[in-house]
Amino acid sequence: MEKSMNENNIFKIKLLRNILIVSLSIVTLLSLYNVFFIYPSFTELLIHSTKDDAVRATRHLASTLIADRTELTKDSFNPDSMTEIKNIKNNFELMKLKVFSRSGITLFSTDPKDIGNINQERYFQEIVAKGKVHTEVVPKDSESLEGWKVTADVLETYVPLMRNDIFVGAFEIYYDITARKNQLDNLLTHSTTILLALAICLLVAFIVIFFKESKTTAEQKRAEEALRESEEKLAGILNSIPDLIIVLDKDMNISWSNPIAREWLGLNPVGKKCFEAFDAGNQQCAACDVQKCFEKGLNDEHELELTKPDGSRMNLWCTASVATRSEGGIPKSVIVVYRDITEKKLLQAETARAGQLASIGELAAGVAHEINNPINGIVNCAQMLIDEDSATSEQTEISKRIMKAGNRIAMIVRNLLSFARNNEEEPNLVPIQSILTDSLGLTEVQIRKDGIDLKVDIPQSIPMIKVRGHQIQQVFLNIISNARYALNQKFSQTHERKVIEIKGDTVDANGKQYVRVIFFDQGTGISGNILGKICDPFFSNKPLGEGTGLGLSISQAIIKDHGGNLYFDSVEGEYTRVIVDLPVAAEEYGE
Repeated sequence: MEKSMNENNIFKIKLLRNILIVSLSIVTLLSLYNVFFIYPSFTELLIHSTKDDAVRATRHLASTLIADRTELTKDSFNPDSMTEIKNIKNNFELMKLKVFSRSGITLFSTDPKDIGNINQERYFQEIVAKGKVHTEVVPKDSESLEGWKVTADVLETYVPLMRNDIFVGAFEIYYDITARKNQLDNLLTHSTTILLALAICLLVAFIVIFFKESKTTAEQKRAEEALRESEEKLAGILNSIPDLIIVLDKDMNISWSNPIAREWLGLNPVGKKCFEAFDAGNQQCAACDVQKCFEKGLNDEHELELTKPDGSRMNLWCTASVATRSEGGIPKSVIVVYRDITEKKLLQAETARAGQLASIGELAAGVAHEINNPINGIVNCAQMLIDEDSATSEQTEISKRIMKAGNRIAMIVRNLLSFARNNEEEPNLVPIQSILTDSLGLTEVQIRKDGIDLKVDIPQSIPMIKVRGHQIQQVFLNIISNARYALNQKFSQTHERKVIEIKGDTVDANGKQYVRVIFFDQGTGISGNILGKICDPFFSNKPLGEGTGLGLSISQAIIKDHGGNLYFDSVEGEYTRVIVDLPVAAEEYGE
């Protein structure tokens, strides 16, 4: 019974509220109608009425002034016409009255200072002189069409004088409409005030009804809202965490997981055993760290390697904590958080590797400097033997071989020194052949040792490029190293297809000229599934420990930084073609 009465009261309150809403809407619309339609309409009516008065007054004056004349002149103003003008000014309460000739000369004005002035404004010639009445409302303290500052609200009206459809002159009449306008403004203010007061009353009544209605269901809504907000907050926190989170019961069943779990595992793990979801077999792991958490009730941390559905591997740091306990304090569920530390480990490895390379670079530079001096001595001694007149042809041949070997060692030393230098260098104008020669000087021996044939075709006519030579050399070394790896993986022994081909050419693209270098090998190739990922940081299709996944990423960044492009074309098991485009130096165009 009480519930029925409450529902009936709510129905009455809602009905009254709806009636108030409709009433408030009607009052608001009437106020807007009053301001935006009625007031402008009355203002327009006031202007038309005043303009009609001006036309009637001028027609009366015209009969006195024009008579049988075809043009207005100063002679048109006799004592009778002057008296008539003054009577009309007083009767119609005009502020000013002026008479113009056909050419715009002021023939008469109630203000004598205006007589003789010429009206040269466009509206006089284009509107009034063509027989049309021209009206302008001039607000108080502003200037009229002729630049006269008015001290009241004025309707400025120009009325043409026509005789037999010929323009003979014009009247200009200044009507003071301040009183009429004030009456209209007062009427609008009163009506608007009444409507506004009514609207406020209705609004207050609506607010009272609204709060009365809200009070009947406030507690229930607050409780529902608090519960919903609590659930949303918890879900938002858990879903925003970039780590994989699962909740396990004592039987190792996954009772809850966040969205990241489905992304990493490739399935919805809820309802599955943890070892099934992580593809670790059909039975619990022998040394289960989570099980220890159930047994001892303590947190546990350990590292785990996960293979994702796309074949990529992740290093995870797992933290298991008790989520809920029974009344006796025994763990009922455990929450496990898996954090991806793959990038962190790669960065650590790369940092260590960078330190090693820096040490090797310093060592190489030191060794190179130590080798340079004896090599120079060997070469000089060989040259002295050749220069001796008593040297036999056999001795000369041996000395030339010594010089050739010494010069080769010196070239290798120069390349080592160049590679060990700091990378902070400015771009220089260099031929692509020079960079490639330096790169091959560091790798050619290893390439030959692997039984790989090297074919290089770089025309001498290729224009020069403006680059940081050491960085481009780093790119070439990385590409050549990848080609070597692919060929050695496919051909363990010497083979006719175990070849690295390097070709150069110039191409035009997007209105620019580029130097193009193509590296081609018939090694293992690259799968189409990963071809678009090979330049991603830390992506590698080599076995763990054999690649950092940074080589091509850094190479692409270097080429982009030089305004070039790096392209890959490959068929798995068939070939790989790497294309490097670098813009021709502006100096080559004479710019």
